[in-house]
Amino acid sequence: MAVCETNSNWQNTGQWAGGLGIYTKGEFPQSSMGTWERYGGEEFAPSPDKATKEQQIIIADRISVEGYKTTITRDEVRAKAMGVPRVYEWHQKPVGFTGWGCYKSKSTGKYRMAKPLLLHYDPKMIPVVQYTFNQRGVIVEDLQKLIGVSVDGHYGVKTREAHIRYLRENNLSTLGVGALPAFLSGNYPKDKTKRCPQWEGRLRFHGLLPVDRFSYIMWRESRCQEKVVSKLNSNGTRDYGLLQINSSWVSVTKKLCGGEDMKVLLNQNCNLKVAKHLFDNGGLGHWSATSGSDK
Repeated sequence: MAVCETNSNWQNTGQWAGGLGIYTKGEFPQSSMGTWERYGGEEFAPSPDKATKEQQIIIADRISVEGYKTTITRDEVRAKAMGVPRVYEWHQKPVGFTGWGCYKSKSTGKYRMAKPLLLHYDPKMIPVVQYTFNQRGVIVEDLQKLIGVSVDGHYGVKTREAHIRYLRENNLSTLGVGALPAFLSGNYPKDKTKRCPQWEGRLRFHGLLPVDRFSYIMWRESRCQEKVVSKLNSNGTRDYGLLQINSSWVSVTKKLCGGEDMKVLLNQNCNLKVAKHLFDNGGLGHWSATSGSDK
């Protein structure tokens, strides 16, 4: 790809810099976050041309197949003034190879030659290679096609369960199955009175699994009440609905539910949609410091 993009000039400068032509920033960098920054490139260097060849390849891997996830900590005073979480998860999904014009184009330019052939894995290895829980990418999509589950490229609970069944049915080793994280395999109260059975069908419908654990969280957070709103938090926000979604998630809520204000979270369908988005982007950490109580 580097030969095709820049004739392997790893110090190539400009808005699209480095050997792989990764976008940095425009003329006014404060108004635009470049691809290099979005995928964590600044942990190595301010721009691709100032990073090593190996570091540029790491970022290109994140852009194309791996994605990038990190924890961001804002200034405490600024976060409080803005009414947003001080600590949050930054997650950029992979976009494949379509971001490289050289790969998409059949034409020849200054450096462009034939469309580069990309290394791919042996299809026979798809079911038995090592996976990690919450892994995303093309190989997960291929695994899902093989084992017969919905194809979304995400190695979650349902894919993991189907993966195990497939391996056992075909007498294959289960060593490559992604281990469940602590928040899914750990202990929590088994008292069935501390649940919201009337909402468990909706939890399952929205993919909030395991249902038993989310039912317990719901009981702690709202005592199963759809229209409950918390008291004002110390940072000026409030928590809404069944799973007590914080009002700082304004853009996510508007994108998923529409509406003019955060009261839309008092609708169970909207509340669980936003909860699923948060679960997929940060896991149960969004409820780890729950305001709920067993008392």
